[in-house]
Amino acid sequence: MVNEEALSGAFEDLRDSIIGLTSPEDASRRIVWAEGTKAIGVARDHMGRLEVFVVGEPLAASIASVRDALEHDTWSREDGTAIAANRLVLPAAPFFDSVAAFICAELIANGAVTGPQEAFSRSEHVIALAISRGRVSNQALVGLVGELSLLLALLRASPAAMADSVLDTWKGSKPSSRDFQLGNVGVEVKTTTGESSTHHVQGLHQVTAGASVGGEPESALFLLSVGISWLPDGAVSGRSIPSMVDQILSRLSGEESRQRFKRQLREYGGDSALGYDHDEDRGKTVYARGFMLTFERLYDMADPAVLIPQLHDFERFTHFDVQSMSFRLMLPDKVTGDRNPVGGMAAASRSLLEAATLQ
Repeated sequence: MVNEEALSGAFEDLRDSIIGLTSPEDASRRIVWAEGTKAIGVARDHMGRLEVFVVGEPLAASIASVRDALEHDTWSREDGTAIAANRLVLPAAPFFDSVAAFICAELIANGAVTGPQEAFSRSEHVIALAISRGRVSNQALVGLVGELSLLLALLRASPAAMADSVLDTWKGSKPSSRDFQLGNVGVEVKTTTGESSTHHVQGLHQVTAGASVGGEPESALFLLSVGISWLPDGAVSGRSIPSMVDQILSRLSGEESRQRFKRQLREYGGDSALGYDHDEDRGKTVYARGFMLTFERLYDMADPAVLIPQLHDFERFTHFDVQSMSFRLMLPDKVTGDRNPVGGMAAASRSLLEAATLQ
């Protein structure tokens, strides 16, 4: 017998019931029902994420972010029965217990028990606001594309036996001083949907050599500028985040390193509850969208022809935190002949590996 609890109409009771939900060991779920009905329910999946269910026929969403997050299917329950319902998935972060309760209360207040589509339409802007915290932002998504592109290129340029060591160089999945650290060679990856190597920079430390992620002095710092263009919906060519992840996984040597890489993806953007889950998210439109690389330029930031401020330029400003400064970096297509930048992802990855071996 399934232990499905009826939720009271009070927000606090609804939230408390959701907090008490535990993750099942398989795909079945224990559902608690709002308002004592079996029209609006909440469960916790095997990954700890909250699922908000609206039972009945498929719902139509007018907001793209909600449409991407909404799924209609048949879902298993603990007692072996199933329900046909629409599902919204929220992250496994504690404050989303309250968010799930709020969404349920909003749907019920708008009449979801008797008119689910009308209630959903009235509640959609609230739902969009709630789930916007639960997905990687577009800016972070663009950044992830650039970093995965370099990781894949480094793996392709390295012997297969070195794959796990190459994965170790990727530091950008968590807040870090560098996106990649190849020994004492630092790499910042900046990705843009624009037509030039123009990037927003948070602090001079991003564009001047300093301490490596491990704390040792850096011998070199490179900035990889990547341009991308999103392809129209339905395009069959181009790359996607799931396809790149599949290619990277195929080059890693064992299950432990593959699982570690997947954890890094979930952590991207600073929160393991909000990142890209390859097994669960690969089919979602926001992640599966195709793109193509429009340019790849690897800049040697130690080149004196790269005209940017240096830390010593600010030494006399004792009442100023230089690292709090943010600015727009505008790098030319050519700095020093054909040497800086190095063009193309394959050539850039080879240059980085060579610089790391020569340090």
